[in-house]
Amino acid sequence: VVHGPLTAAKLHAVASSRARSGLKEFSFRVKAPLFVNQPVRLVHSNEGCVVDAVRCDGVIAASATYSLG
Repeated sequence: VVHGPLTAAKLHAVASSRARSGLKEFSFRVKAPLFVNQPVRLVHSNEGCVVDAVRCDGVIAASATYSLG
């Protein structure tokens, strides 16, 4: 099983790459486990400040929301 805060750090990196002036707030929620050697995609939503960690079976394993600084 992959450590939840590691996933959060990866989601934060994706969110930070979109923010030119930094992030004001960041929160995340783990919804399902991620497993070692299982592919995961980090997907930035087109509908706002949301980044998801999506497992290879399509399940959203973690989701983060943020606001810009």
